[in-house]
Amino acid sequence: MTRSITFDSIKGTPVADGKAEELALKLHKSGRNFKTSTDNLIHATRALICEGAIPHSSVVFMFNGEKIQADKDGRIADWPLGFCDHQMNLLARLCSPHRDSSSK
Repeated sequence: MTRSITFDSIKGTPVADGKAEELALKLHKSGRNFKTSTDNLIHATRALICEGAIPHSSVVFMFNGEKIQADKDGRIADWPLGFCDHQMNLLARLCSPHRDSSSK
């Protein structure tokens, strides 16, 4: 049975960081679909796929009506723009060259 985890940053249910792996395993066992507003459930599921705890073929991620499949290592080949990338975008801003603070 394939279940879906939909990423919707506006209408999805938030999941606490410390509960993401536990919820990913519960969803896998129950076969329930879930809509989340946080990327930690997506990444926890991908990590569990990589570790062999969840078969990659048993879950599909959904974003803007598009199906996104992780491979057996939890990797996503074609990462859609806007899909769970808010944190990465913030980190990229932190790592980018800063303007000279003395010019302010």
